[in-house]
Amino acid sequence: MGGWLTVGEAAVLLHVHPNTVRRWVDMGLLQTQRVGPRLDRRILRIAAERIEALGGAVRHSEADTRQQVPEA
Repeated sequence: MGGWLTVGEAAVLLHVHPNTVRRWVDMGLLQTQRVGPRLDRRILRIAAERIEALGGAVRHSEADTRQQVPEA
């Protein structure tokens, strides 16, 4: 495969839902490029592989931030 992945390919590589990949792109965690007339996203393969190498650290830290309870 080349240097760029579709959202679906990145989701399979990272073992997450495609919407999670899109969210990570929006958060700036994955470098992307827009291609074609529909401006589809392409994710830089090396960036996705680096996140995969973290062993889920990004997934766990994202879940932790959503579970924080405001202090009274």
